[in-house]
Amino acid sequence: MVRAVWLDISGYQERPAPAWFDSLPALGVEGMLIQLYGGQPGFFSLGPNVDAEYQLFHSRRVGLDTGGYMWLPPQLSISRIWSEAVAAAGVEFKHLLFGSLDIEGGYAHGDTRLVAAYSTMLGSFWPRPVSVYTSGSQWQHQNN
Repeated sequence: MVRAVWLDISGYQERPAPAWFDSLPALGVEGMLIQLYGGQPGFFSLGPNVDAEYQLFHSRRVGLDTGGYMWLPPQLSISRIWSEAVAAAGVEFKHLLFGSLDIEGGYAHGDTRLVAAYSTMLGSFWPRPVSVYTSGSQWQHQNN
C-alpha cells in the first residue's frame, strides 16, 4: 500500500507563518490540500479562501505537492463557485496536481449537481485528476 501524508488547510487557518510551512517536510508531510472555496471564518460565512494563494505558494515553496478543493453549497451556481475558486488560487492554480469536490451535507451517489460540478472541474483541470473529498458520514450510500 502506498501512503502519503497530506494536510488540509482552509480559510480558518488564514496565513500561518512561513516558518510553520518550513517545518512540514521534516514531519513527513508530502502535500497540502488547500480549500479554494467553502466555509470561512465568521458566523456562517461562505466564499473563496482569501488566503489560498498564500497557502499554496508557501506549501510549494517548501517542496510540497498541492491540490485544491471546493465545497458546493446548494444555494450557489457551480460556475460562480468554480470561477471564485480559480481566482482564489491565483497564479498558483497552474501548479495544482488535482482538484477535489468537498462533499458535505447530504450529497448522494449520482446527484445531478455533483455530476455537473465534477464535469465542470474535469473540463477545467484536464489532464489533471479530479477527486471527491469526503467522509463516510457525509456520503449517502444507495443500496441496490
